[in-house]
Amino acid sequence: MEQDIFYQNDARVTRTAVKVLPWLILVFPLLIVLSAVGNIFSLLEEVQSSNQENIDHVTKEIEKLREVEQEAERIRSLQEESKEKARVAADSSSNTRERGEQILDMIKQMEDLVKSTIEQANQIVEETQTQKNVTVEVEESFIQVNQVSDNLLNISQAGKEG
Repeated sequence: MEQDIFYQNDARVTRTAVKVLPWLILVFPLLIVLSAVGNIFSLLEEVQSSNQENIDHVTKEIEKLREVEQEAERIRSLQEESKEKARVAADSSSNTRERGEQILDMIKQMEDLVKSTIEQANQIVEETQTQKNVTVEVEESFIQVNQVSDNLLNISQAGKEG
């Protein structure tokens, strides 16, 4: 009789296990998938945060480039002013021919220096514009990556809810 009780208990446990086993087979993979989705959400949030930091950094660098461009423009303006003053000095100098020739030689040297400096300033302005364009393109790329990251996050959240 005692054996009958054990056989009955074993039979009940076996029936219960047979009923529960299919649910366990479904639940464990689902738990693994949910864990993976949670990890993906975490990674997407990190990517989004990193992209925002990059956008902020690029924006600061663009502002620095604008400041450099303004400084180059001020230098060019000062050089033009200096060139004009040198011409006025040459026109007003009427002491002697020798003195006039010396002043003209100095003015020519100054003009050459001013031209060289203006060319350098123009190159700086052009390079600044190029850097500005590149930085804008980089900023647009980061914005696109951020949008893709947002879309992926939304898709994964919609998949999680669905």
